[in-house]
Amino acid sequence: METDLAARATIVLLALYVAGACLCRVNLLHGSTHRRDWIAVYILQAAFAAGAIIDALLLPAEHAVTIISGLLGVAMFLRLSRTSWANGAPAHLERKAPGHGAANAVPPWGRR
Repeated sequence: METDLAARATIVLLALYVAGACLCRVNLLHGSTHRRDWIAVYILQAAFAAGAIIDALLLPAEHAVTIISGLLGVAMFLRLSRTSWANGAPAHLERKAPGHGAANAVPPWGRR
């Protein structure tokens, strides 16, 4: 019982952090100037966090480890990338950002 409560509390706290951080980032992105795929990434991460809160409050904590792992991964990504957001949305999220065109695309194996 105590483990279940601890897992639920962990999920809710992590999910609140993830949802809040993602919504703050979405607020800085504009569909006319920023890549819509990245806007969708942050909206979907916030939706996952909201769903995790609902699950933690209403359903048994059977998959708590999986949900905590997913939320922790997103939270770590948000935390590690926070410095690039210090002055607003990073330039690489803009639609016409250098390096995002087909001519500038680098294959996964790199250039030779």
